[in-house]
Amino acid sequence: MATTVTLDGELDLLTTARTTGLLAAAALTTSDIVVDLRSVTFMDATGLGPLVRTACQMGRRGGRVTLVVTDPWLERVLRLARLTDLFTVVRQCGDADTYCPRHA
Repeated sequence: MATTVTLDGELDLLTTARTTGLLAAAALTTSDIVVDLRSVTFMDATGLGPLVRTACQMGRRGGRVTLVVTDPWLERVLRLARLTDLFTVVRQCGDADTYCPRHA
């Protein structure tokens, strides 16, 4: 069963440490992580860093990171950064029932 991490607000330099901590804690307990980004209002390159590091770490262990993204702008950021192949990206938790049971 996956662990769900819900992030909100801005993902940038000021929130990188908090985001890194939340994702690192989740990575200790599961092989699959769902990161719910539906309440994220802004994300820059530094905000992507913890997500990328976690996805790489999980991938080396045979796990995966699924991102729940409903904002077209955020989807565009992921696409422009060429990160859509690194993550499983879904529009709603219902698209990933087995990965997001707490939000289904």
